[in-house]
Amino acid sequence: MKILTKYTSLLLILFIFSANQIISDEHAHESKSNVNVLKTLLDGNQRFVSGKLQHPHQDHKTIVKNSKGQHPYAVIIACSDSRVPVETIFDQGVGDIFVIRTAGNVIGKIEMGSIQYAVEHLGVKFVGVMGHTDCGAIKAYASGSKGEGNIKDIIDHIADEAEEKEIPEPKHEHMDRCIYANIFHGTKQILNDPLITKVSTHHGKVEILPMLYDVKTGVVQVLDLDMKAPH
Repeated sequence: MKILTKYTSLLLILFIFSANQIISDEHAHESKSNVNVLKTLLDGNQRFVSGKLQHPHQDHKTIVKNSKGQHPYAVIIACSDSRVPVETIFDQGVGDIFVIRTAGNVIGKIEMGSIQYAVEHLGVKFVGVMGHTDCGAIKAYASGSKGEGNIKDIIDHIADEAEEKEIPEPKHEHMDRCIYANIFHGTKQILNDPLITKVSTHHGKVEILPMLYDVKTGVVQVLDLDMKAPH
């Protein structure tokens, strides 16, 4: 009888622990869903710039929790440039940001599919398209370089962007405008994507913003929504 009582007590303890863990995970998911994403990102960037990093969600506990599934609260499309480490410049950690990086932060079918997955299946409601100053891919395009191998594909992709075609020649004299145009092109791609629009309409608005990272200062700037490059 005593053995049975102990066994029953043990089962009860395990049940309570499991229930609490489920509730804890649900609350964690809710807290990420309800967070003010832009403020969280910009506050983290301010910590990065000021040298007051908190390094959140970078411990073993976070790793274990995220092993059960991911619940990122933001998608950031950024350049592959090694000077643009997304989680670091926003002072975020494991499971916080769904990051997609390509040279020149170009968005093709594969990248768009990744964005769609994050929005439709992970429930992410914030997408940032973040270019950066001194971008090598944009410089190559603006200088008239043709590139070799698949590098040519990157340059051709940028050259095909309607926003880039609007910038007068010589392009290299309008580098800032070329960088802005590239960011705005990617932003418009996502805004006009049918699946993203469908999710945004039926399951809550998906905020999509153009952003610029300054490699000299470390500051992230949210660009104007009128999507007009500076002259």
